[in-house]
Amino acid sequence: MQRFFFDWFDGEAWYRDEYGVELDGSAATIEAEASTAVSDLAKDEPPNGEQATYEILVRGEDGPVLQAMLTYKRSWHHKPI
Repeated sequence: MQRFFFDWFDGEAWYRDEYGVELDGSAATIEAEASTAVSDLAKDEPPNGEQATYEILVRGEDGPVLQAMLTYKRSWHHKPI
């Protein structure tokens, strides 16, 4: 098991993961964790305007491993009251 850190960008600022998580180190596991993390970030931090870009930077002990980015855009056709 290896420790990986998931730094995140909420559209305004970067936040450094100081704790990390232990993963098996496979590309599939790292990518799955990054995908979940960036999706959770978009869910927990809705955009201030119509669009926002969220990013996760995965770091291992030797430096950056993977960067995942999600752009969220909304366009109401008829906004409920």
